[in-house]
Amino acid sequence: ARLFSRPVPMILYFRDSVNGLTIGSPVKYRGVAIGQVRGISLAAVAGSEALLIPVIIEIDERAFHTDGLSSPPLTDPEQLKKAVEGGLRATLETESLVTGRLFVSLDVFPRAEPPIYVGSPRYLEIPTQSTGLVEFIKNLSKIDLPRMVEQLNQI
Repeated sequence: ARLFSRPVPMILYFRDSVNGLTIGSPVKYRGVAIGQVRGISLAAVAGSEALLIPVIIEIDERAFHTDGLSSPPLTDPEQLKKAVEGGLRATLETESLVTGRLFVSLDVFPRAEPPIYVGSPRYLEIPTQSTGLVEFIKNLSKIDLPRMVEQLNQI
């Protein structure tokens, strides 16, 4: 299948853990598979003490029906810029709660904060944002499981 694909590499910089994301994980736009993860690493950014996690993705141009457009919307730099200004962001979503496997989800968040670009001259960049997944995982540690079990036993 890769022989006939036309991959366009892009970069995403995550601040949250990417545990569960692997090379080959899908990239989806509103649930439609349009590419896959090609690389995951760590990066130090000038002026910041925190390490960022750059994730290289490839979007397959053939996943789009362009209906006369010169190039697919997410792979053309000008169209991508307009989409980002309109709220396009990359997030991490759970593909399976059982395995903990993640995928990259691209979606439009109309009330998204202004984009923050880290900057990579080699790749088109899509800004990221945290999702409810991160908050959910943080809140799991606050659950009083022994008390819940006790209450269930009483019922």
